[in-house]
Amino acid sequence: MEEALNILTFTPKSAARSLAKLLRSAVANADAKGYDVDQLIVSNAQVGEAPQMKRFRPRAMGRANRILKRTCHITLELNTKAKLKELKLAAKAPKIKVPKVERAPKPQAKTAGTSLAAATAEASSKKPSDKAKTKA
Repeated sequence: MEEALNILTFTPKSAARSLAKLLRSAVANADAKGYDVDQLIVSNAQVGEAPQMKRFRPRAMGRANRILKRTCHITLELNTKAKLKELKLAAKAPKIKVPKVERAPKPQAKTAGTSLAAATAEASSKKPSDKAKTKA
């Protein structure tokens, strides 16, 4: 926790201040619930879109431009180191190999005459006649 707070404290971004405040609040909540604060680590952090406030800015000749004041939802998930190891071990459970099932070959449809593939193969194998070459 201390490392994450140090990183946020010295990050020159405006959002770092809000994230540090949220992290301190989460640590205080975990402490109140009886968790060991020294064993806590940030296991997941997400930032999602939230509703936008729509405002208008007056422009020349009676027009107006829309201004969107964006907000966001921030989610921080804290876990203890032991709990995180359990989760990783559960995710690495051995996979059971399922044998492949042999399938019977599909029956071929019998049609009257030749099939389209056979007809195109015959047409491509024929050479153009000499009469076509002499015409110009």
